[in-house]
Amino acid sequence: MVVAPMAFQAAKQNSGLVGWLLVGVAVAPPIAFMLVSPVNQVSDVWLHEGMRLATPEIRAFGRTIVPSWTIFEIEPLLQPPGDHFAFVPLRIVTPYFLDESPPGSYDLTLMDPATDSVQVDVPAPCGGTVIDTGWHGGYGNIVDIQCHNGTEIFIAHFAQVYVATGDAVKLGQPIAEQGSTGNSTGEHLHVEITPKGGESTNRDQTLPIIREIMALWETGLAAPEPVALTEPTLSDEVLMKAIGKAEGTVDRKLNPDADYHGHIDPGNGANNLGFFSYQHGANSPQEADQKQLQRLRNAEREIQAQAVGKFGQPLSEAALLTALDLWNQAPLAGQDFVRLLPTPDPTPVQIIEARAESFIEPTTGALNAPGLGNSMPNVREDQKRRTDANLEALHLLRRAP
Repeated sequence: MVVAPMAFQAAKQNSGLVGWLLVGVAVAPPIAFMLVSPVNQVSDVWLHEGMRLATPEIRAFGRTIVPSWTIFEIEPLLQPPGDHFAFVPLRIVTPYFLDESPPGSYDLTLMDPATDSVQVDVPAPCGGTVIDTGWHGGYGNIVDIQCHNGTEIFIAHFAQVYVATGDAVKLGQPIAEQGSTGNSTGEHLHVEITPKGGESTNRDQTLPIIREIMALWETGLAAPEPVALTEPTLSDEVLMKAIGKAEGTVDRKLNPDADYHGHIDPGNGANNLGFFSYQHGANSPQEADQKQLQRLRNAEREIQAQAVGKFGQPLSEAALLTALDLWNQAPLAGQDFVRLLPTPDPTPVQIIEARAESFIEPTTGALNAPGLGNSMPNVREDQKRRTDANLEALHLLRRAP
């Protein structure tokens, strides 16, 4: 298991029973991590957030008597990826054919230039969301992607598919293996393109897009440059207090209130801690804040990468703050926020509308906000309340000496 070396390292750095207990956890049968739900949750946190064991904070009369202190800490095993996947150039051995079944389609064949094999992994032609996969009659195995820019790209005849409906995919990510399933006479790709606001049958609209896709596959992509974590646009203080304002964990002066030290989530009954109402396990509000800040910084990179890909520039300070507040509230909605923005520097009204629409499932068109009664008026009211709280706190913090 991948976690075992980290456990031995932690055991050497933290001598004693606690450290070596990690070894036992790490080398436990893998089936435990797959079948035992609590263990599976712990391993997922370990992989993505790291592990930290600390003493609990002791409070009395509203004051911290004994602060929490760290016994040991392990960094996350999986680091967040960049904004695209690297892949080597592919050869297009059969230039596109203008397929008329259905009208407006394209066919082409990719080849690995190093092996002359047509059994190649197909890189995602855009970043976006998978809206359909599986077997579709004469099409065979398909992948249908809604790109971040609104274009829909449908590709068919795959030998096998690597993604599932609802998955977020990045530019260049392997989505499937080229094949000849369905009504096909050999390994190739059948491509249908529906531009945003356009028609799949209009080649004046789709021909430039297929040419861009072909150029991408023929050129390849280099490994993404690591994104520096220094000097973030928004300070930790701004994130904690502005999102805390929306969460109700600060008072009018943006200082921690009673809910900051712990409250029960009315939606799922979980215990919330800290400015962000963190509910994934922490020994103190301060630990909860640090854990969620790490998650939000990862989300910040993703959100800004989406913005640069769509607008050619990152989001404004206000837009980024409200995007991260949305991600804190509902990560899936936060991932879809940039796609719904009309500009990188939106007005509050545009922010609220994009936030509300982000709760609509792109695959089904259904509203997914059970905590708000799956009512769009309730969602808009809640997103207006949170956006107003974010911007009010940001104004107070910027005005403060």
